Amino acid sequence: MSVPSVTVPVAQLSAWIARAADGADDLPQDLVPGLTAPELLTSLVISALEPSTGDLELLEGVPRRDDLQFGGRPMPSLEHLTAWLYAPGRKVAYALHTPGWHAPAPRPRQNWDALLGEHFHSGQGWTALSAVAMPVRVPFDEAGLRIAPLLALWAPASPGDQWLSETMTTSFRHGAPHVVRVQVFSAAVFAAGLQAGGQDTLDVVPYRSTAGLLN
Repeated sequence: MSVPSVTVPVAQLSAWIARAADGADDLPQDLVPGLTAPELLTSLVISALEPSTGDLELLEGVPRRDDLQFGGRPMPSLEHLTAWLYAPGRKVAYALHTPGWHAPAPRPRQNWDALLGEHFHSGQGWTALSAVAMPVRVPFDEAGLRIAPLLALWAPASPGDQWLSETMTTSFRHGAPHVVRVQVFSAAVFAAGLQAGGQDTLDVVPYRSTAGLLN
C-alpha cells in the first residue's frame, strides 16, 4: 500500500494502550493523528501480522452477518464486524472484530481465562465478543479462500506471552453447529513484547476506514 507510515515511540504506545484497555474516554489524539481507536487497533494488527502473512489489504466493506447460515437458530445482535484484512499470499480473509472490553485483571493469563469463560466457552449464547465467530458473507469468490475470525483487544489477554493466541468455539454453517478457530490479538501483549525486545519505535501505517465504519 502507498500510505506513508508513522513512527510511534513504543513507550508512548504502551501507555496509550494501557489507558485504552482501562476504558478511558479521553485518550490523547496525538499518537497517530486522525485515527479513531478502532482504526488504530486495526493498524496495529496489520503491523503485527504483516511480517508473517505478507502484505495485508484492507478491503472495502465489512464482514456482514450471514443470516442464512443460522437455520433459524439464535443470532448475535451485531450485524457486522470491523473490517476485512486480506492476505493474498495465503488466500486468507481475516474477519476483524474490535469490540471494547474492560479486562477484569492485570495479568494476561487471568484475562485469557475470563475471556474464554465469559464469552467463548460459557454456553450462554452470543456475546459482543463471541460475535467474531458468527458466519459472515464472503468478501469475494476465490477458490480456496479461507475466512479467519480475528478478535483484536487492547487489553492484556493471552495464555502465555504471545500476542496472537487462539481458541475454539461453536458457530453455525448451513443451519448446523460448526466449530471454528478464533484468533485473538492483544495490543498490550504485543507492545510489551516490543519493549522486552528493546525496540524503541514502531512504524505504523494509519489505515483509515473508507466505509466510515471503524468507529
